[in-house]
Amino acid sequence: MSYSKLLAVLLASLLMGFFVTSCTEDDPVDPTNEKPAAPTNLMALSVNETTIHLKYDISPSEQNSLFQDYFLNYWVVGATANPMTMTVAKGVNPIAVTGLEQGKVYEFQLVARYTNNESSETAATVKWSPAARFELTVNDAPIRVYETASDFGSGLQIYYSNEDGPRARTVSNSAEWDLGLRTVGNTIMFGSATKLGYNFSTAPQPTFMMTDYFLADALNNVFDSKAMDEGDRNTKYAETTLDLATVAGSQNAIFYVRKYQPGKTRYNYAKVMVERNQTSGGFLHGSTPNRHLVLHISYQRVEDVPYAKTAVN
Repeated sequence: MSYSKLLAVLLASLLMGFFVTSCTEDDPVDPTNEKPAAPTNLMALSVNETTIHLKYDISPSEQNSLFQDYFLNYWVVGATANPMTMTVAKGVNPIAVTGLEQGKVYEFQLVARYTNNESSETAATVKWSPAARFELTVNDAPIRVYETASDFGSGLQIYYSNEDGPRARTVSNSAEWDLGLRTVGNTIMFGSATKLGYNFSTAPQPTFMMTDYFLADALNNVFDSKAMDEGDRNTKYAETTLDLATVAGSQNAIFYVRKYQPGKTRYNYAKVMVERNQTSGGFLHGSTPNRHLVLHISYQRVEDVPYAKTAVN
């Protein structure tokens, strides 16, 4: 074979090899199309009338060099206005969402984003509404209910609309009791006023407390992913009491509560935290005959909005 023919054959072979390789080899991954994994388990709590905190499980893609941040969309459920948005930097958890309005239910959607402008295909979601927080009564005193032998009042009106807050109540104001305390022997009975066994001249208001309770260090440490009446929770409300002397542990006790305001037919929802005495380990503070419970309240002023500060399951 002549030199020119050999050169032609070699050139043809090279071209054929290039053609076959180009047609059969898998295309490499294009980083411009890569998407991050979504965050999950978005949960909420109401800090006050205008602020909600959101907590989430981070995206597994945070370790990827393409990871940029999270992006939050939220809007009023049922509204037609454009959604509000927020950029959330890596490491910001929980997220504080401010400028909200009590009584309005917001839906939140959180996605992860890469620097290639791709976002996670799914979003972590939750619905929530802000709620009022009360640490003091309408008289600017700590929220306390006292043992049976005290003259300072064993009852609590969760919310007194005329003065925008809770009130401590004595037996002479029994019609205004929602929750109360009765100490008999070693028991510390706390709960619905109608079930405490006091000899009232006027029946207290019916107030319904969930039969489950939760433990937490503080109200700001408890998050939830569903409303206070969602699923089986709706069937667990009853006029009931709990002996706090039987509640073991070192954390505070938190209760779901709902009630009708006088003349109303729809519930207002609240979360009531009973603060544990870290010195004694029990729930009573002070000394006989004025031992008392210290309470913290998150209250939804708008009827039929089952989002106050709620606890983790």
